[in-house]
Amino acid sequence: MPTGANLIASIPNVQIYRGVLWVVTGSWNYRDSALFDRTHLRYFSKRSALQLVQCSGLVVDRVERALGHHKIARLADRLSLGLLSPFTALQYQIRATRSSATPHDPGMFGSNATPR
Repeated sequence: MPTGANLIASIPNVQIYRGVLWVVTGSWNYRDSALFDRTHLRYFSKRSALQLVQCSGLVVDRVERALGHHKIARLADRLSLGLLSPFTALQYQIRATRSSATPHDPGMFGSNATPR
């Protein structure tokens, strides 16, 4: 990525309550679209999405949650004062930049990562 370039990414949140329920109840099935789309190669929580961006040598400028249109998720988010936010966020929008001072470290997602 050129110096000073921006990255804008929309990352589905695998930690959303529906995904957690599907995994816990054993009903995780790949689908033709949405979170468990059969074409997705990896799944991310907010933390792992931020790690991916940062280990690519980018500096995260902004992170926003998208709650979608589900009324129960919005209500749970408000009533819990944000404590349930990892489980109510449908996706995260991340904006990051790369400056000339930012070293490139491929980290755990990079191609130069050493096996453990």
